[in-house]
Amino acid sequence: MYAFDFFHRESLEIVEETGAIQLFGEDVDLVKSAYLSTDSACDFPAYRLQKQKSNSTKQPGDERNFVEFGMKNGMRSRDKQTDFFVCTKPRSTDFDRMIRIPEGKDFESVYFMMPVLVCCLLLSATFSGLNLAIMSFSITDLKLIQGSDTHKINRQRAGDVLRLRRHSNYVLVTIIFGNCFCNTSITILLNYFGDFYGFGDFGYVELTATALLLIFTEILPSLICTKNALYVASRMQYFVIFAMVVTMPISYPLSKLLDRILGKENADESTPIEIGTVQLEAMLDETMDDGLGMMNVVQKTLALRKKRAEDVMTPIARVGMISDTQAVTQDFLTAAYENGHSRLPVYENKNINKICGVLNITDVMLLMDDGGRGLDTDLTAGTLLSVLEKRRKHCFALNTLPVQQFMSELQRGCTMAIVVEYVGNDIDEDDLSDEDMETQESYKVIGIITLEDYMEEIIGEISDEKDKKDKKGIPQKIK
Repeated sequence: MYAFDFFHRESLEIVEETGAIQLFGEDVDLVKSAYLSTDSACDFPAYRLQKQKSNSTKQPGDERNFVEFGMKNGMRSRDKQTDFFVCTKPRSTDFDRMIRIPEGKDFESVYFMMPVLVCCLLLSATFSGLNLAIMSFSITDLKLIQGSDTHKINRQRAGDVLRLRRHSNYVLVTIIFGNCFCNTSITILLNYFGDFYGFGDFGYVELTATALLLIFTEILPSLICTKNALYVASRMQYFVIFAMVVTMPISYPLSKLLDRILGKENADESTPIEIGTVQLEAMLDETMDDGLGMMNVVQKTLALRKKRAEDVMTPIARVGMISDTQAVTQDFLTAAYENGHSRLPVYENKNINKICGVLNITDVMLLMDDGGRGLDTDLTAGTLLSVLEKRRKHCFALNTLPVQQFMSELQRGCTMAIVVEYVGNDIDEDDLSDEDMETQESYKVIGIITLEDYMEEIIGEISDEKDKKDKKGIPQKIK
């Protein structure tokens, strides 16, 4: 006969994993094996017990003999079941009291979760890097690389990425969804490890999750993919396609909703490419600077389309003008030549805001007597202008007119544009000159634009031998 070393109405609880089950009594040394079972009939062994200690010095049949049994890796359960019956072979007395052992830690699950955590970190880093690599290129950038890059491999990579950018919202939703899913999984796994190892209640999980996500899913992907964006985006295109297929039930409807609300990014290859100054600066390198400032010229050309007529005109204060009653004499031609005038706007009587034409000095000299040597005549500027009007045209332009539209007028033969500003009925009499008071025009002349003004906006100041210089030797243009 043998029994436990304790007797209770309820289950015997073994608090420590290092605890053991001790059998004592008469003939206890005859026990060959012991195990734990979930049923009192001992038909289903749950855990085998190993003999750890025995009192072999006592005489057989002595009630003071005992045998101690325990579990190999400590008294703990590997599942949710913690109450068991103690069974022995051969069996002597039925034990009608169960024992309760501590719920053990499932190390097998922990060993499985660790690789899952590493995979989630890698996937999260991949999605973050792809978001930077793919979305850092606009469709215009990819078209430019595909069509003009000197390296064939870069053109191929740009084509690979462009195929993904045709579905930009779908790709973006897929990447963000995958990144959020992985980050959430990382947080859940870290909470599991915190509870398993006993540090989940001290804020260590939050700090660990923040550090891992910051370093492995934000900083490192940014450093790697920013420097090799085109290469990474091209090599990972099939991974992105696979992720798009896997997340299709969620990503595709959301992408269609974004297409309807925000609009779909145009990736049609037939769409003209629009290049901005910033994009051009990124494409051009310092090797293109051949001393002529070509990069600066291209930048000014692109900036020109944003300018208006008043930004490129020559102010009227710097322009030579004559009345239509001005007599065209030898002194007049000599003065015009010395002042560097090639074209002179002609106004009617004393009204400088009413331009009736532009007098070309070269044409005047050709019409002069004696082979154009400039003999005095009784002709006036208005008379000559009426003769030459059909040959030399001028046009008017508002001060807010874009320069691009003015270029179309130059192509039609307009040699000079008179820039006017509309004043309407808001005329302050104190600001008007005597001539303006007489006419009360609804507009006033503020400057002129010639082809030279247009070219100077692109290549800089143009000076020739006719230009006057100020005291510092800087040329000043005179129209």
